[in-house]
Amino acid sequence: MITTWERNDTMHTAALTIDEGGPTRSDARLNLQRILSTAGEQIKKDGPGVSMKQIAREAGVAVGTLYRHFPTKEALVRAVAVQALTHLCDLFTETAKRVADGQVRGGDALSHLLSVIVTEAAGNGANRQAVAEYLQSFSDLRDREIAHTRERIVHNLTEVIDAGRRDHSLRTDFMVKDFGILLCSAPIAFDHSIRSRWLELVSTGLMPQEADNASAQ
Repeated sequence: MITTWERNDTMHTAALTIDEGGPTRSDARLNLQRILSTAGEQIKKDGPGVSMKQIAREAGVAVGTLYRHFPTKEALVRAVAVQALTHLCDLFTETAKRVADGQVRGGDALSHLLSVIVTEAAGNGANRQAVAEYLQSFSDLRDREIAHTRERIVHNLTEVIDAGRRDHSLRTDFMVKDFGILLCSAPIAFDHSIRSRWLELVSTGLMPQEADNASAQ
């Protein structure tokens, strides 16, 4: 879903392009998705200095079409970052809902989240690179959409962690920042067997420790 962002007027331009009616609406939507996908791949391949002309060429669209959607490089990189972060946020939201509904225990949900995120990151370095480039080069504290997305992720992660502590499926000293530490240490660049072993070891480490079990009795 394409949203109209509050701060960045250039992104509003992209939203308006999609929302306009008429026979070109479907083509515009396909062009936008192709641009975002291609931009992520080109950022991964050639870094943030990749030209708008090159992105347009690789996406198979005219340079003018690219600039109608995204008048600046910042706007384009931000859009790729927001798309990736929104997907991540949706994943956390759905996981928290499943935990709240009693479909899965908190600790098991955390292990599943790590597995999905690491697997997706290994297969889609483009979005990961775009997020990193945006946060390092362009993001600022006034970017309310990025801040709001972060807040939603932290909120849902906190809900899952609290549930894991209550149902004794997660060690009691696990905190939100620990999830980030685990992601930073994930062997994303290695093959599937290494990632699977890492996930196995991490999942074991998430389990309640003997001191936790003793205090729960």
